[in-house]
Amino acid sequence: MSDDTKSMVPRRDDFINAVSGLGGSYDKSNYTIFAKRRYLEYDELSNLYEQDAIAARVVDRLVDDGTREGFTLEGPDQDFDFDKAASDLEDIQAMQSLGDAWRWSRLYGGALAVMIVADGRRLDEPMDIDQARRLLSIQVIESPYTIPRNPNPGLGARGFRNPERYDLNINIGKKDSRSVHRSRVIRFDGVRVPPSRLYERNGWGPSVLDRVQRELYQLGEVMGYSRNIVHNMSVMAYKIEGLREQLCGGEQSQQQVRQVFETLQWAIDNLHALVLDQKDDYGEVSRSVQGLQAMIDQFVAAIVRATDMPRTVLLGEQPGGLNANADSEIRAWFDYVHSQQRFTLTPALNRLLDVYFATQRNNGEPAPTEWSIKYNPLWQMDEQQQAQTRLTNAQARLADIQSAVISADEARKDPQLAELYDIDPDAPAPEPPAPMDPFGTPSLGLDDEDAEAVPALPESSVIKGSTMVSPAAAGKAMGVSAATVKRMAESGQIPYVQIGNRKKIPLEQAMAAIAPAQKKSLTEDPGSTTP
Repeated sequence: MSDDTKSMVPRRDDFINAVSGLGGSYDKSNYTIFAKRRYLEYDELSNLYEQDAIAARVVDRLVDDGTREGFTLEGPDQDFDFDKAASDLEDIQAMQSLGDAWRWSRLYGGALAVMIVADGRRLDEPMDIDQARRLLSIQVIESPYTIPRNPNPGLGARGFRNPERYDLNINIGKKDSRSVHRSRVIRFDGVRVPPSRLYERNGWGPSVLDRVQRELYQLGEVMGYSRNIVHNMSVMAYKIEGLREQLCGGEQSQQQVRQVFETLQWAIDNLHALVLDQKDDYGEVSRSVQGLQAMIDQFVAAIVRATDMPRTVLLGEQPGGLNANADSEIRAWFDYVHSQQRFTLTPALNRLLDVYFATQRNNGEPAPTEWSIKYNPLWQMDEQQQAQTRLTNAQARLADIQSAVISADEARKDPQLAELYDIDPDAPAPEPPAPMDPFGTPSLGLDDEDAEAVPALPESSVIKGSTMVSPAAAGKAMGVSAATVKRMAESGQIPYVQIGNRKKIPLEQAMAAIAPAQKKSLTEDPGSTTP
């Protein structure tokens, strides 16, 4: 046998037990396969969405979170008013329409956002982008009422996602239909599947509920059976002598037994009393529900695993336990939502903006050739987190300014800073305030006129670098009156600078002079607390 032939010998990499049959032909698990389930039909999908809260949340929550905070437009053209473009799209409810198309694609497997454009052509003709004058509206049609026609043969199976046109059944229940060219639509797919599988569903994929239908139905069954168990948790037991003979008797005997039961039940329910024969007996048997909640939790966990949503988001539950919170789960969910925004919404918005900016150019108005879409953050910080963020940003800006990375004027042009403090970026930066001493009193800031009025004092009298404060501030610092500080200054115990009718005291020397005076005063008069 050659080496090539040896390499083709089949191998069995599994545990086998010839006695018990494990891994052999008698092992039942070897015959377990995954069989294709049926697809949910339109009416069943609609009923689930309308009447089952969990099914509706599976469909809606991603779309609601992905569209609730909106987006902003940015671009290198600083002169273009991107806010006006966003406002014009808001006027035609663009985000709401794209959100509905995204929502119905998740529910029904696909949807079309049809752009109604004034370009002088019919819907079944290619859009003339050079003649488009106005984007009028966006109409959303779910996949059960759209059929892709003429798939691109050059793309093979992928052509089902890029057909030449779509047939639209506009009037539901009637035969009136029309076609729309692919250049006028924005296609949304619910669950992306290989192109070859689109053929089975008229060019559309399955619903997101098809993936969780087994878990949804199992949970519904378990909840229904659990309700029956709770309803029959307590059962009344009657012991009636000769009951078997009476039930085996004729119709009259059976009717008498039923009458006895009905009378006993009526007496319990209405009179809260029970009357029995001497040989009869009555008791109540309770059924245990131990383990019922644990069993329900297993089915709930199964549906959580079947979706892309954490338990906190899907069920609205808050984690229990001391200091427990769901912040990490919520942040992870928002990260997933943001990725789906880029994957699903961004291509749709870019196509919509292509058409909108083309109408602007065709009407002689300015329009950018480059732009970017920035989605507003989903995580909303509380006041403490916002304050901490502002402090961190302020410290970073200060470090940049001090290290000469940017200037103060450049820092003022930060859009976030200008919006926060209502700053005019073109206005010059204000002069910094006078430095403050530790007690809230401005230090001595002398202009040229005041500097000439300062008498020359010996260098030993006023220490260079001393904090110059008013007598009131010095007295407050030492717990004495301002008059005491002035009196000590005039007597020569504390040096001072006279500016007009004001005195400025070196704080460090005042504290050194006042402390011994306080001690001497308290020694001479123990009952006094103020010198």
